[in-house]
Amino acid sequence: MKNYSKEKTTENLKIEDTAAQAQSVTVTAVSGNSISVTFQGIDGNQPNAFGDYLAIWQNGNSIPWTTKPLQTQKIQNTTPTGSANFDNLDVTINSYIVGYAVGPVLTGPGMQPQGNVCASSYIPATGPNAAGSNPDKFVPSLSMNNVGSNSVSVTYKLPSGVATLSNGAWIGIWNSEQAPYKTPPPMAFNKIQTNQSNSTAGINGLNLQRGQTYTIGLFMSGYDDSKPDQTAMACTVTFSV
Repeated sequence: MKNYSKEKTTENLKIEDTAAQAQSVTVTAVSGNSISVTFQGIDGNQPNAFGDYLAIWQNGNSIPWTTKPLQTQKIQNTTPTGSANFDNLDVTINSYIVGYAVGPVLTGPGMQPQGNVCASSYIPATGPNAAGSNPDKFVPSLSMNNVGSNSVSVTYKLPSGVATLSNGAWIGIWNSEQAPYKTPPPMAFNKIQTNQSNSTAGINGLNLQRGQTYTIGLFMSGYDDSKPDQTAMACTVTFSV
């Protein structure tokens, strides 16, 4: 999923031709025993190989991180775009939420099991007090906050309540128009320093060059001091200086 924004200027350097990609999921059909969705991800994602899955809860318009999903479904696609069905459900008039996870269930100490869920689509309740008739989507995002000659900072937005620091979320930067899966490794990276779902993050120790294009990727998990895992990518932002 790509978006483009106009040129803007930070406190230090001018940013041009900013582009973004992000994982998304959309509910397309709902019946008494089935819910259908489509999903669209970042170029290069291999959902089947990286352990991506869908999860569904009976809940309001947010992921209930401490509640086990009603059902999960591993994505079988080898490409980032596709569709899937939740079958054998008992879909009541209550509200539901579907989440897309960019990697397997997390099992480490202090981690949220569904902490790789980065995108969602909400199905409102029906009846006189229904929240509405169309599903609402949450799409993760990154935007440039500041670019200096030796540092960058971004603003990120992730699902409410996700524990980014505890789950091992991180950001990395590449001198490229795309944040890659697997290889090459980032030129620099840093862990997310807070458990807030909407906040800022930064990377220091850079040597950004005029006229070059860079991409920053945000990963829901996989942080490691020496070699972080590059498969749980939720969103990216690309910029030129």
